[in-house]
Amino acid sequence: MIETSKPTAPTALATGLKTRDFTVKAGKTGKSVTLVQLTDLHIGYCNEEDLLNPTLKSTSEYRGSNATVEKSWPNLQNALRNLDNGLNYADAVDAEQIVITGDAVDYLSKGALNYVTDRIWKRYPSGDKVLISPGN
Repeated sequence: MIETSKPTAPTALATGLKTRDFTVKAGKTGKSVTLVQLTDLHIGYCNEEDLLNPTLKSTSEYRGSNATVEKSWPNLQNALRNLDNGLNYADAVDAEQIVITGDAVDYLSKGALNYVTDRIWKRYPSGDKVLISPGN
């Protein structure tokens, strides 16, 4: 049987991070686990190698459509600040697991993947503390 408490109202921290806490009771062990989920970080960065990739140019055409759309790259400093604040929060609450979901990176650029490597995998080198779903 799984019991879930009602999530708390969002709490804004001094860092700008918003949190919602709730408890899930599952199983009979009585062991508690602290899990932190970070979502929609939108780490977008295009490095020199990406500039050679035609799918990452500033404009692109969708298949089957003549519409040309501008690719919008989020503010990298904001995205990295949000990532760092989220990871610092996870460390402060001693999270056993960090799950990063929903648009962790934009456009799967090499630059964004390099930032994920530098900011996340090097911070938690054991490889078992963080799970990432790069898109939706």
